[in-house]
Amino acid sequence: MVIGDRAVKRNLSKVNEDILLDEQREQAEELPVNRFVGTHFKDIEKKRCRVKLPPKYRYLLKISGTYGFLAGGAVRYLLMKNVKIKSDDFDFYAYTPEGRAALHERFIDAGFRDVSVNVNAWNLKKGNTKIQIIKSFAGPIERVIDEFDFTICRVATDGKFIYRDKDFYRHCRKKLLVLKTIQCPVGAIRRLVKYSKKGFWISNLQIVRLYEDYVNRGDIYRQKLTSFLEKQAENGKLDQREFEELEAILIKID
Repeated sequence: MVIGDRAVKRNLSKVNEDILLDEQREQAEELPVNRFVGTHFKDIEKKRCRVKLPPKYRYLLKISGTYGFLAGGAVRYLLMKNVKIKSDDFDFYAYTPEGRAALHERFIDAGFRDVSVNVNAWNLKKGNTKIQIIKSFAGPIERVIDEFDFTICRVATDGKFIYRDKDFYRHCRKKLLVLKTIQCPVGAIRRLVKYSKKGFWISNLQIVRLYEDYVNRGDIYRQKLTSFLEKQAENGKLDQREFEELEAILIKID
């Protein structure tokens, strides 16, 4: 909901941020994340951006300023010459946890309006341009994209440099889905289905690793996830808090 009074809105945003962070801390204690591959900072390469940024990209990165950067699908479309897709959906991440609210304010000040908010992101829109300001991750670019699952998603830019997984181009050209991190096996499967519709494919070994990751999760994690999904299947919807908790489990990184 958009509130007319800017000062009131900013105060409300800060209160909501504190509440959501408290919820995330509780969930982190109750639902530990176990990854099968650990970190791969050495796999992230930093190269000067030699691609001419379209006006929309330059505009959005100027708004984000020193508070955030662009990552994921919009950057992939920008770099892959054989992909003729113009992205109108942009995911921004903050350099610091404290900078998330400031990054959100900058886009509000630039004329974007809040469409929805959940535990993972602010969703904003201006004309045909949609952006997400991600709350689930914040930090240096290399650290943030190291949390991304598929190599084809592990890419970002601050406008001056491109940060990408060393296998990014090779796997994009082959339309190959390879996991380096698993935030949630069910969330990864959902995204696998999405990418398969775009012509990407995944090996049997990667599928087995997703299965192994799910099996190796703690009982609390599996029980709570199953409970959410069963309730959603039976009732068709969850209440707001349940929805936000499920979103936190099924972390989405495009």
